[in-house]
Amino acid sequence: TDIRLKQRADAAYDWVAYVDADEEMTPELVEEVAEILKTADPKTIIKFSRYPVIDGRMRTHGMLCPEISPRVHHRKSGATLVAGKAVHEKYQYDSSFREVIAKSPLLVPLPTAKELRSKDDRYINLEVQKIWERGYAWNLYFRWIFVREPLIMFSIMLKILRRLPFYGNPDSVPFEHEWRFVRYHWRLYRAFTGALLAHPFTAGRVKVPSA
Repeated sequence: TDIRLKQRADAAYDWVAYVDADEEMTPELVEEVAEILKTADPKTIIKFSRYPVIDGRMRTHGMLCPEISPRVHHRKSGATLVAGKAVHEKYQYDSSFREVIAKSPLLVPLPTAKELRSKDDRYINLEVQKIWERGYAWNLYFRWIFVREPLIMFSIMLKILRRLPFYGNPDSVPFEHEWRFVRYHWRLYRAFTGALLAHPFTAGRVKVPSA
């Protein structure tokens, strides 16, 4: 996130769009965004609908299809990204902003489920590294372990169960691609717990800051 904020500060134009390296803006999406910006005021947020492409086919049915997220904003409007997040950037803006959802898709060609699991593990390592460097308050941990993560995993498994009859549909995201989200949160839970238990008196930090 911090790198993206620096890039935004150095941008030549005020309207900024965030697209990951593994995402593709279709020509239709580019044209649609350009059309929206012709009449948009600075307090406008443009959201993209993100669809996975697996084995060369766009999948329109899945647990996260479409995944709608803010992607375009005016850098002087007050909208920003939450600083300090190592992964999964998060937009921050108030209710005074007008949200517009683009109709054209943002495509995400996905590798194999095995490669995605390796990517998930790298993200988990980044989260654990952040704990070792900054610490993680025990009260936040207990809220996270007893409320947030169980609810997330239960919600994902419930959605997967509801989608079981549709996994053979060629337009659906395959089961193994969706189950990886349960795996990710379970392994993240284990990694967080391990980091804190290894250094319980320093909130997980490997080195205690000098006084």
